[in-house]
Amino acid sequence: MTTIPTVFVHPALAHAGIWRGVCAYMALAERPVLVDLLGHGRAGDWDGQADYSDVALAALLAVLPDEPCHLIGHSLGGALSLRLALEHPDRIARLSLIEPVLFAAAAGTQAHRDHLTFFAPFQEAFEAGDRETPTRQFTAHWGSGENWDKLPAPQRAYLTDRIHIIPATGAFLEQDRSQLLGAGRLEALAIPTTLIRGSASPAIVGAIHCGLLGRSSMTELLIDGAAHMMSVTHPAELAAALA
Repeated sequence: MTTIPTVFVHPALAHAGIWRGVCAYMALAERPVLVDLLGHGRAGDWDGQADYSDVALAALLAVLPDEPCHLIGHSLGGALSLRLALEHPDRIARLSLIEPVLFAAAAGTQAHRDHLTFFAPFQEAFEAGDRETPTRQFTAHWGSGENWDKLPAPQRAYLTDRIHIIPATGAFLEQDRSQLLGAGRLEALAIPTTLIRGSASPAIVGAIHCGLLGRSSMTELLIDGAAHMMSVTHPAELAAALA
């Protein structure tokens, strides 16, 4: 049974509720903290002024338990969790990162070049004022595999209303604005850290993990048959990896 506090941080365009299935399979000694990132779920809206990663991190830091916790972050939530661990290591006892999308860690690889090629039409459509097309594209690649046209209208609206958060995180994830990859930073991470990846996830995920593993003492677990949204599609397997 997990006896330290557990904090879950969801991916972009999701909300805290995606962890309910995972939590149902985990033996947690106390109620977990399920974070709604800024602009998601029941959290306040992002005003678009200050850097998204800065304000989201500050909000995340504010809800951490007083004692060191097991911090579990997925996708954007994983990248933010890594930043928090590097900047406030005293607040974290254990770190689990589920496919953290710190794309800069894969820079120079073919997977990263393919990722940029894939993302170009998204950016073009978004800059033209089209929100639905990039949302369709994003969820097809990074979602749970559900057909967009079969999603309930409120769910499609929720995703589309938040699609601006994806390009807003570019400086953090693509250009490493916070210098998570700066000289010696990953090498100095002393918190026990596990990377979790699905075998069917986009190739860029494996390249990111490779970049992180090559510069740290992190370990990796692979969930067979899972893709990026394994918190929804493979909750039992993910819970076992997080135990």
